[in-house]
Amino acid sequence: MGLPASFKFKDSAWSHGENNKIKAKIEYKFKGTVDVKGTFAKDLKGESHIEVLAVALNTIPIGKMSKTETVRLCCCIPRGEVDLTVESDKGAYYIGETANLHVQVNNRSSVNIDKMKCKFYRILTLRADGHSRKFKHQMTEMKYNGCDEGDELDQIQQLPLSGEFLPVTHAHHITCEYRIEVECAIPWCPDVELYIPIGVYLPPRQTWGYQPPQGLTYYPPPPLE
Repeated sequence: MGLPASFKFKDSAWSHGENNKIKAKIEYKFKGTVDVKGTFAKDLKGESHIEVLAVALNTIPIGKMSKTETVRLCCCIPRGEVDLTVESDKGAYYIGETANLHVQVNNRSSVNIDKMKCKFYRILTLRADGHSRKFKHQMTEMKYNGCDEGDELDQIQQLPLSGEFLPVTHAHHITCEYRIEVECAIPWCPDVELYIPIGVYLPPRQTWGYQPPQGLTYYPPPPLE
């Protein structure tokens, strides 16, 4: 297992109605020292904070999930089956982007699907002293037309990925992950739903500092022997 990704969480980002004060942090930094010779000379020291991502954005595969579920009126009377397939346009997004989801429904039941719901969730799990708490927070939601009995639905559903951002990480004490859930809302029946895990990241920062002239390559000095 590699290093867990950088993470920072404070009460100010909390919106679950919890009264407990919770803080969690994973951070990394580089430290450097220049050894200056001389009796009264003072060594030069510096440090730079860095961010470690859970995985590279371009390595997260596009999510595609399918399921077939029996529709049960009042949770007990079978009324046929519904096939649901959802495919995302990307495996990872920057916070603030809009996900385009290809949703296909084959309603082979004898009941109407009232509407389609598309939701963006953040799931945070904290572990300490042998205990764990999981918090599932809905960030955004969009609603779309449903599908009548015996009909099929093939549409693109757009979902804004916005809200209070916490970095994706998978550590022993902290896990933060994101998912998109698509639901077929059926009156008097349990919803047919499935979810696709996605990666969510902050947009890249602008690079500051020395940049070599065009056509030249900067090579850092080798470490001392």
